[in-house]
Amino acid sequence: MTYLKRFVIITLLAVWTFPAVSQAAPSPTPVNAPAQTAPAKSTELSPEVLALANMLAGNPAESQDLAAREKQAPNLPDYKGGAVEIYIGSGAVLVLIIVLLIILL
Repeated sequence: MTYLKRFVIITLLAVWTFPAVSQAAPSPTPVNAPAQTAPAKSTELSPEVLALANMLAGNPAESQDLAAREKQAPNLPDYKGGAVEIYIGSGAVLVLIIVLLIILL
């Protein structure tokens, strides 16, 4: 029984000290003069970037189709989702397990 109590105490102390370790400041690095970079050769966009921008912008027919569908649904602003979901993170589960261990033992 004392072994289990010691284990729970050690586990709690280990978990509580991890945030302090993760928030520790990095070791200082020497500051060097910033490297000189050459100015950009041109302000033109590459063909890949232009293709991506066109793809993300969509076409006018698609936006007109979307506008027509929005006009067909007059109660769209009053929509409320029907599902309620509860998300429990791993931290909450860990606290629940520790509390159950303490209560049951």
